[in-house]
Amino acid sequence: MLKKKPLLVLLILSMLAGCQKPHYIRETADLRVTNLTGNNLQIKIKACDDETNIFIKATDLYPGRYTVIPVTQECIDAQAIDNDGKIIGTQTRLRMPPEVKWVIY
Repeated sequence: MLKKKPLLVLLILSMLAGCQKPHYIRETADLRVTNLTGNNLQIKIKACDDETNIFIKATDLYPGRYTVIPVTQECIDAQAIDNDGKIIGTQTRLRMPPEVKWVIY
């Protein structure tokens, strides 16, 4: 009986260790953009310190929808542009915590 007790304890401990939730490290932050304007939009982002004004990502966003854009930079500038090319929303020097929400009206 004494030999079975340590084996039983080890079995229970290994089962408990297997039940732990895995810990994930997020390598990117997410920018969640919601379009409530009624118009199709294009969302463009670039790094804050990029003086060339070249946007590195662009995403189309339809009315009443949202999109999640993974962002690897710590600081971004973002623009929302309608079908006529008019800038209808901007975010400047946006610091990226794990998730940021931007609702465009």
